[in-house]
Amino acid sequence: MTTSVRRADVEGKWAFYLRVADNIGGVLKALVQYGSLALIIYWLTGAVESLAGKYTFADIGIKFLAQMSISQSISYAAGAGGVLYGIRERKLRRDKTEYLARRNRELEERLDPRRSSSRLTGRGTTRKEDRE
Repeated sequence: MTTSVRRADVEGKWAFYLRVADNIGGVLKALVQYGSLALIIYWLTGAVESLAGKYTFADIGIKFLAQMSISQSISYAAGAGGVLYGIRERKLRRDKTEYLARRNRELEERLDPRRSSSRLTGRGTTRKEDRE
């Protein structure tokens, strides 16, 4: 009987310590999140205050955007978003091509170690020698 009482006491203490540690972790996580947000806002207000009353490229950009209609702004934003999406997808496709080419080469060399290379680039792009 005494061992079961001791075990329950020990387990209860550990459960309490784990709950305290979990609560402290939650508080620290919130402090980091909201502290970071407050720090970013502080830095942004400092940047805006330093530019107040000065003629900058930001002012030119704001005047340019103010002269455009909403439909023009949306079309430019959609076009820029499409270009950025295309660039990112091209990089992802090339990365995946490189991974699959390396894997394919390893598997083919297992089957035939004397296999010759096609001399294609690993990323699926044209070799420098072939561009001319």
